[in-house]
Amino acid sequence: HAEDSEGHTETAEELQEIQKQNHKVLSMVTSLYQSLQATQKQTPSKNLFKGDGLLGMAFLVDDSQLKILLSESYVLATKDFLRWNTERILLLIRGPLRSHHRLLEVMKTKFFKRLLSFLRPKKRLFAEMPYKEDHFIWSLIGCKVIELLLLSVEGTKYLENSMLLSEINICLEAELGGPGGLPHNHPERVFNKEKIAYS
Repeated sequence: HAEDSEGHTETAEELQEIQKQNHKVLSMVTSLYQSLQATQKQTPSKNLFKGDGLLGMAFLVDDSQLKILLSESYVLATKDFLRWNTERILLLIRGPLRSHHRLLEVMKTKFFKRLLSFLRPKKRLFAEMPYKEDHFIWSLIGCKVIELLLLSVEGTKYLENSMLLSEINICLEAELGGPGGLPHNHPERVFNKEKIAYS
């Protein structure tokens, strides 16, 4: 049995169903990612995610410098995303963590767990941010975190086992349920028209 953050113990059948749903959503995310990569190769001048020329930095940062960057990101220090250093997070994702062995090391910490938790719809953090330019940085971080994890087998497995994909799947199913489904103000309906227009 596994226990979630709210103390609910999941049965083997529930865990199997979660993994099944996660795999389905992961396949969709992977397909979208591959489409994005193909589009960027065709139109490099219109690349929305500029600044990835930091790959070489992955091999220049030593262990002590990596620890400093992780510390300065404040992700390991607190769950409060308002205290996180977005510049340091992006620097890590675009640079040092592109190194496979560094990625594996950091995956053992709470760094990715907290970033993915922040993105989870049920946490109502990223999902309910007002749609304004100051918050676009969080969308970029979310895209880059998922992109980074999809670059390796271990990262893909980590993403597949996270609660993020299963919650996205639940929220999508809530919108596709049609009349008689969940009310428009239900917390799982993060993709309804009102919230999409606002956040």
